[in-house]
Amino acid sequence: MGNLFLASPRVVPRNCGALFGSAEAASSAWFGHRAALLAADTSPGRRLAGFWLFERGMEPPRVGDQESVLRQLGELSPDEESTLAVWAPWPRGAADIALDTNRHPYQ
Repeated sequence: MGNLFLASPRVVPRNCGALFGSAEAASSAWFGHRAALLAADTSPGRRLAGFWLFERGMEPPRVGDQESVLRQLGELSPDEESTLAVWAPWPRGAADIALDTNRHPYQ
C-alpha cells in the first residue's frame, strides 16, 4: 500500500465535526477501526470514504470512477482484480449510477 498520511481538514466533510468533534478525532477513528471497516466492505473496486479522505487526502471519486482511480494508484488487490475481470463483460452503468451519491439522478 502507498504512503499513509492524514488529510488536511479542508478535505474532511463538513459534518465531520458534528460526528466526531474534530477532523483529528475522525482521522483517529478511521485509523483505529480501519482494518475492521475494510474487512467488512465487500465491494471490489471501491473504498470507503475514510480511505479517500484520510489515506489519500482527497474527496472520494464518483462510485463509477473508483475502480479506475484505484487501478491507477496501484491499490487494487489481486483478488479484486480477479473479481473485476469476471464482472468485466457485464454492463455496470446502471448499478454505478444508482450507487453514485455525487451524481444528480437526471444527469
